Amino acid sequence: MDWLLHVLGWTDGMPDDIALLWRWAPVGKAHAGAIRSVVEAFGAPVVFVGDLDPLDLATFSTLERCLRGLTVPVRYGGVGDRWLEICEQHLPPRSSLRSLCIPMSDPEQEALRRAEAIGLGWGALAGPRGSALLGSGVKLELEGATSPHFFSPSLAGELARLVLD
Repeated sequence: MDWLLHVLGWTDGMPDDIALLWRWAPVGKAHAGAIRSVVEAFGAPVVFVGDLDPLDLATFSTLERCLRGLTVPVRYGGVGDRWLEICEQHLPPRSSLRSLCIPMSDPEQEALRRAEAIGLGWGALAGPRGSALLGSGVKLELEGATSPHFFSPSLAGELARLVLD
């Protein structure tokens, strides 16, 4: 979680009015009730932050379905077109985001094709540029899309505004 605290500029730790739920897989029946209970208890907007990859897009899709019917807004704040634009503004000259991407596995590429075939709407989450990256067989993990080794220091503040606004 240290990378997230850094990206959001929370050098003294997470603010008291923020709760983090961490899930590394789509939300199934076993966890849906617990997640709904936490979200209902806080009654605050939910912002999903995840990689530009099939697993995290599936996780957001299942989270959104899990929270249907609640009165709290659920927003995708993960890697997509706006995130890509911000990153590009903070890359050194002659660097490209493509160099930070990694190849998707065959199962990931198949999951992407299946999601498109059944109309899950991942293209709307990723945006046209994010979808083009995915369609070319690569993904962009949060670690690559936030690393202080690749970007100027002011990236963190802009990503914090993207996620928290």
